[in-house]
Amino acid sequence: MLKLSKKPAALVLSFIFLSSLRSKGDSYKSAYHSMEHALFNYLYLALYVNKTKAALYFNLTADTAGEKHYVNILENKAVIISSVEINGAAWNDFKSDEGYVILPEGKNMKVKVTFGVK
Repeated sequence: MLKLSKKPAALVLSFIFLSSLRSKGDSYKSAYHSMEHALFNYLYLALYVNKTKAALYFNLTADTAGEKHYVNILENKAVIISSVEINGAAWNDFKSDEGYVILPEGKNMKVKVTFGVK
């Protein structure tokens, strides 16, 4: 059995040692990677294969009006924002080509962003 010291430096080294015992592909890393693949597959299939629009949903908070939130995760200049809704109402304050939404002040805003291809 591994005995851990209560000294700060020893605790850090023990943590590093124990962390190195974890396998490279544990269930947390695997699930995160699978969700990442699912997200990108959804966007690529909708936008490039099926040539339809794709929507992503965000729960956002802005402490002050005018905050920018970059939503285009594909980082492709051909992918643009087609429309935005905040709490179910159309929102026109966004930069389509630059991939960000300019938010109003608010907490837990339900933001729907629809993407298309130029």
